[in-house]
Amino acid sequence: MRTCAFCGRKADSREDAWPVWLVDSVTQGRSSQIEASFGPNSPEHTWSGHYIKVKRVCKKHCNNGWMSALEGKARPILEPLVHDREQPLTFSSQSLIALWSIKTVMALELAKPGVEWFYSDTDRRHLLQWGTPPPDTTIWMGRYVNSHSLFTQGQKLSNPKAQSLLAEGHSTVLAFGRVVIQVASVRSKSTTTASVHLTPMVTENLPWGRLLLQIWPITEDVIRWPPALSFTDSEYRINALIRRFSPQR
Repeated sequence: MRTCAFCGRKADSREDAWPVWLVDSVTQGRSSQIEASFGPNSPEHTWSGHYIKVKRVCKKHCNNGWMSALEGKARPILEPLVHDREQPLTFSSQSLIALWSIKTVMALELAKPGVEWFYSDTDRRHLLQWGTPPPDTTIWMGRYVNSHSLFTQGQKLSNPKAQSLLAEGHSTVLAFGRVVIQVASVRSKSTTTASVHLTPMVTENLPWGRLLLQIWPITEDVIRWPPALSFTDSEYRINALIRRFSPQR
C-alpha cells in the first residue's frame, strides 16, 4: 500500500506541488510548462500544462487538512509579494513563509522521478509534528525582476574535508513571479553540534546581505520587503544563487 510521505496514512489523494492559486497568479492564463531541475547532473524535467500533482499524500489529514490550512494562511502574505508590492514581513509572516517554503520544497521533491529524495520521513514528520522546518534548515527570500517565472532547481551539497562538520546537505531555489526563495538543509557528522545551527559554506562572492532576507531561523521581528538589491538576467543572476553553496563532489 502506498503511504503518505508526511503522516504514514494511506496515500489516497493528489497534492499540488505548486499550489493552484500560485500557478494561476503567476501565469494569468498564459499557456506554459513547469520546469524543474533536481541537480547539476540531472536532466531538466518539464510538465506540460500548469500543474504538478504528487500522489504520496493522504486526503483528509494532509492534503485537505494542515496543507490546505497552511496555503490559506500563506496566500494573503505571498501573493502581494509575487506582484511586487512593498510591505513589512512580521515575525508571524516570516514563519508562515518559511513553513510554506519547506512544505513546497518537500512536495516538489516527491514529484522527482524515482525515490532518491534528500528529505527523509523523519524530516517530513518533523514538519508535521512540530510545525517548523527540519533542524539546520535556513531559508532566505529575494526579489527577481522576471515576473513570469515559475521554476525550481535543487542540488545536493557536501564537504569532503575531514574537519568539516557537515556530512551532506541540499539546496533548493524556488522562483515564482517576483519572489525567489532559497532553502538549504544540512546534516552534521556529529551529534555534539545539536545546539549549533549549521549552514553550508557560501562559495559565490556577491552582496548576499543586500540581495536576500533571512526568514528562517528568524533574526528580526520585522523586515522590509523587498531587499535592497534584486536578481536580474544580467548583473545578479539567478544562476549565482543556485551556485551559492558548494555542490556535491
